[in-house]
Amino acid sequence: MKRRLNAGPDAEALAIAERASSRGLLDELGGGRVPALAHAPDDLVREKKKNRDQLDALFARLRTLSDEPQKNSEQIAKTRIEIE
Repeated sequence: MKRRLNAGPDAEALAIAERASSRGLLDELGGGRVPALAHAPDDLVREKKKNRDQLDALFARLRTLSDEPQKNSEQIAKTRIEIE
């Protein structure tokens, strides 16, 4: 993710929320309605679920840390790196 110069904590929190919303929309569009992995090997399906669960946990952590961005700036940066 590119860092924005002069972006304050409010702009940063909004950007995080927008990414989470976008991800939610993509998840909804790609949800269980279309069996994209209907013929995929079980290990691939498990890996996809594991990755999605990990990403969900990282986004939840980022939202929590963003409640106090100045206090948690280092942890926010580390979490962003994990997401990327």
